[in-house]
Amino acid sequence: MRKIILLLCLLCNISINAEDLKDLRSILDSQKNNSVINIPEGNYLLDLKNGKNAYVFSSLKNVVIDGNGSTVICNRQNQAFQFTQCENVTFKNLIIEYDPPCTSQGTIVAMSGDKKL
Repeated sequence: MRKIILLLCLLCNISINAEDLKDLRSILDSQKNNSVINIPEGNYLLDLKNGKNAYVFSSLKNVVIDGNGSTVICNRQNQAFQFTQCENVTFKNLIIEYDPPCTSQGTIVAMSGDKKL
């Protein structure tokens, strides 16, 4: 059952095109002083290229950040979010993906006789 769910998740993510992604930073910036930060359901890009760092949430207190089931695609394998001097922050309902994905792939070309190396 887990394999089927994983396969469905992967197939769903494959269909997301870069041009379909909205900028997440502008959505978050527009709600900076809200006690509830709502990210409308959808697919977003968190641009981490060209010297851009993780999105920083700073000095938040008693704040809920609700992704409403959204997916965030980070275009570099780096930290997506940073929380600095925050207190009682709830971060929920958000999927974070990376493009390229954080995986490694290779081919085994030799193995020892005892199959330990």
